[in-house]
Amino acid sequence: MNQTSLEAYRSIQHTLSGRRAQVYAKLLSGPKSNREIAKLLRWEINCVTGRTRELVKSGHVEAKHKRTGPCKAKETVWGIV
Repeated sequence: MNQTSLEAYRSIQHTLSGRRAQVYAKLLSGPKSNREIAKLLRWEINCVTGRTRELVKSGHVEAKHKRTGPCKAKETVWGIV
């Protein structure tokens, strides 16, 4: 995590807790899909999708673009606002 990312995380860490904070921290290094976040955190995908949805609702994360995933299905790539 670079200095700017670390400062951004520290500035909002008191507003995020638990798993939301862990997902947010993974996105600080760059945009990722739910599948990529799940792999990095060693979680099931269903544990990640709810957290990204909560982060979108709270205005911390937004959809950056869509791409074709490994199963030929479209996946959303999330990034920090």
